[in-house]
Amino acid sequence: MAVWLELEGRGLLIKSSRNASNGNWETPKIVQSVASISGYSDSFRLAMDNRGNAMAIWAQTESGGSSQIWGNRYDSALDQWQMPKRIDTILGSGLALYPSIEIDSTGNPLAVWGEFQGFNSHSEIYYSNTFP
Repeated sequence: MAVWLELEGRGLLIKSSRNASNGNWETPKIVQSVASISGYSDSFRLAMDNRGNAMAIWAQTESGGSSQIWGNRYDSALDQWQMPKRIDTILGSGLALYPSIEIDSTGNPLAVWGEFQGFNSHSEIYYSNTFP
C-alpha cells in the first residue's frame, strides 16, 4: 500500500492505493480530504498488519502554525478507510511533529510523536496504543 498527497481541483487529498494480487495498483482511495482542514499535511507514515489492514498517521499543520497528529485506519475486509481522527492531545499553539507508527504481531498499533510547547520550552515524546 502507498499513501500520498494529491492536488485535486481546488483542494488537497491524502490518497492511498493497494498493490493487488495480480500485480496492478488498485483505484486510489481517499484517506483524508485536507480541504476540510486549513493548513497542510506532511510526514505521512503507514503500517500494515498480516491481514492487510493498514493504519496511516500524519502531521496536520494549521494555517495559524500549530500542528496535530491525525490518523486513519483501513479495513481490508471492507476495502475502505474509516473517518480520520486526531490522535494527539496537544492544546493551544504547540507543535506535534514527526509521527511514526508500527503494528505488533497481534494487530495492535503503537503511534509515537514529538510535541513542542513553544520555542523556549522543552519537548516531549508521546505515544498512543489506541488508534482511530
